[in-house]
Amino acid sequence: MFRYLICSVFALQISINWCGQRSEYFSIYEEMENLAPVQSPVFEEKFESLVQCLNACVLRRDCFSIFRKSCSHTCEGFGNPFLFYKGYIMSNGTWHVQKVAETCSLKGYTWDPTYRICYKYHSTGMTISEARSKCRDEFARLLLLTSDRVYDFSVWFIKTYSTGSLYVQGSRETIFISEYFDNRGREMKNLKWSSGEPSYDGKYIRLNTDAYRLEATPGTTDRGFICQRGQL
Repeated sequence: MFRYLICSVFALQISINWCGQRSEYFSIYEEMENLAPVQSPVFEEKFESLVQCLNACVLRRDCFSIFRKSCSHTCEGFGNPFLFYKGYIMSNGTWHVQKVAETCSLKGYTWDPTYRICYKYHSTGMTISEARSKCRDEFARLLLLTSDRVYDFSVWFIKTYSTGSLYVQGSRETIFISEYFDNRGREMKNLKWSSGEPSYDGKYIRLNTDAYRLEATPGTTDRGFICQRGQL
């Protein structure tokens, strides 16, 4: 029996029951819309309906998410999308992730349903190089503040938990240029800099606690940081 339930304007949650044996829940993961992983899918087939596509994933123990291409109705099944650490390729379609909170939770990560982010806060201070390495070891990256959604999350987190300033994602080649780039080499737009920033202080970025704005930093002081999974 197939049962549809619209949970919110942001997510379609689908419950699939197969012969009464398994019940799995999928939600649209729109933060990764039109991005497909480089690695090979665990299966790839064409299905007329989304339910058939999701059902094919449910029947496999190595499938936790599907990417459904919009025009061809091709359904690609993948493992845990929060553990993708390779690059992404553009492909027109939508992601549906199985049990988002549980899928996110490996290695102590948390799913925040309000800000729709999979994250882990590290309170033990590190240099930014150490922080970036730590995130990579956990199949994640430093928090990327190019969207209002993630920026609002970071400000809320600092205020709620009194963390102090945080290292975030972004670097530039030299202190004499103003353009910053993320871990995938994309120029970062919509950055909320403090007045007079980015300065010549360093090549990296921290989020301060004065006005919750960004500042250039050399990254040599030990600070807390947040690792993020499944980001664009």
